[in-house]
Amino acid sequence: MEEYPDSLLRGIVDKRDQWYKEGLIQPALFKAFGKPDEEGWRELSINWYDCADALLQLLRKPSENGGGLEYEGGAAQVKREEVDRLKHHENHRGFIDYERDRLPDNEYHGNILFLNKDPAEKTRYNMICGMLASCAVRIVPEH
Repeated sequence: MEEYPDSLLRGIVDKRDQWYKEGLIQPALFKAFGKPDEEGWRELSINWYDCADALLQLLRKPSENGGGLEYEGGAAQVKREEVDRLKHHENHRGFIDYERDRLPDNEYHGNILFLNKDPAEKTRYNMICGMLASCAVRIVPEH
């Protein structure tokens, strides 16, 4: 059985209001933009906060567009117990999960998984994204 740390991290691409506004992480940060897999799960890329290096790896990632850093806006930290609360809540059971998905260049990588088989589940999906945002804490990078 996979062991998970107490927190996860989600990179904040830039400082625009879409991600962080008036001191609050916005729900848009937790929306998975990829298409669902064959079982209906959508992946949201995260880093598991195993140690300080997990945060450094995230904050030092070069921009895929060239020049600068990918996560200029810092990172959002969410306690795993908050995700577990959603995962086991009767209204959301079976619709949210997580995994560790190590990559060759990122041993801390994982995903939050959202079940999205039916367009009618959009309301639940938006609720979950809002709840994750409401319990997220921003980590501001030192530049």
